[in-house]
Amino acid sequence: MSSDYGKYVWQKHAYGAHRQFYVANNEISDEQYQEFKKVLATFNNERQHHQHFQIYKGDKFPCFQKVNVGFESDSTYGRFLKANQSIHFNQEVFKSAPFASAVEPTSHQFCLTCHKVPSQTEHDTFIQCSQCINVFFCCIQCKIDNQSHKFECDTIFRHITDLDIKLSIQMVLEAMTLFATVNQLQSYIERIVDDKTLSQSIPVGCFDKVARLDCIMRLCPSPLDQKICEKASLAYKFVMEIPVIKMNFKLKSQTRFLKHLLMHFLGVIDANAIVAHIKVSKSTQLKRLLIYEVFSFFNHSCCPNVFYYLQQNNNVMIGRANHTINQNEQLFINYEFFYDNNTEERRQYIEENWKFICHCNRCEQDVTEESRQRAEEMSLDELKTQLNTTDMTTWRRQHCAYILRYMQLMNRPQLNIR
Repeated sequence: MSSDYGKYVWQKHAYGAHRQFYVANNEISDEQYQEFKKVLATFNNERQHHQHFQIYKGDKFPCFQKVNVGFESDSTYGRFLKANQSIHFNQEVFKSAPFASAVEPTSHQFCLTCHKVPSQTEHDTFIQCSQCINVFFCCIQCKIDNQSHKFECDTIFRHITDLDIKLSIQMVLEAMTLFATVNQLQSYIERIVDDKTLSQSIPVGCFDKVARLDCIMRLCPSPLDQKICEKASLAYKFVMEIPVIKMNFKLKSQTRFLKHLLMHFLGVIDANAIVAHIKVSKSTQLKRLLIYEVFSFFNHSCCPNVFYYLQQNNNVMIGRANHTINQNEQLFINYEFFYDNNTEERRQYIEENWKFICHCNRCEQDVTEESRQRAEEMSLDELKTQLNTTDMTTWRRQHCAYILRYMQLMNRPQLNIR
């Protein structure tokens, strides 16, 4: 999401920013070490008792296959997405599976790749990993598509409870699947971070996993702080317990690179990850963290023209127009849905979490209670009729009230952006 990139994490290949990893010199706090020992003990205990998406087609940005959307950049908005054509109300704007995801440890059954939960008649049809006690795939294709599991299969990874750390490691594993050697991965990443305009550059596409990694590297991470550095220290401690990582990252230059890659990913996660849940039973929901590359280039508005949600029973993110969008209009999502009026609280919350002050139309001229009441008296069908003909080129409080009420009634998404 939009924020100042700050100082480069990498600062050339000598890793001048290595000092920022001040708690990573194989030194972690007593509290972190206890957490590390706890997860390691859980993993060892389980081992003792364990018996033995081609979803999209398109050109550079297949996630926008239903509409013509373009990237632009300026001094006011930074990088942003705009409609190169008019988009009708409720038309699909984007559709994307996550680059990577992490789910809290559980004994419940769900597909590791797409997060599908089996119905009562499907439990026996899910494919269990032959080495892991609680890893399943809903079909052969999902098992084939999940190339990173072979790296973390039957390792400590599944027991990590901190989802920020778990997702950062998952992103490293996803990146490793794309290159034959660690040196190739390191060279590729270093070429990207050599770009002085990295935080302003336009992505080249998301047509394959390598291009998606390029998009991830161009996202704006949160400014480095002690919390991110401490998490990076613990993430490094955990990731070096994975045999394939320990075997491939041996040289000092390689371990430095790994530490900084983890730190960069943690910054990206802090600013861009989606928090959601998997409903595995009537009373149980599993927390999950997901990162979507192109989705993270949308700017925020408290009265957006695109609403997004996770497709039922999987992890595919879909965005739809919540009113008619004109050609050349910028596309906005809401980083956090605010229905009630309180401009000061909204701005404070956004500034604390994403480090910018919101100047959207709603924050400059909020919805009146009269407009809100009028919208609340309308049925969902009446709201849809209004939104289908709404032209927001000229800001109107009443139309904003329609949009907010529609999003509230749809009850989607129940998602938060980190």
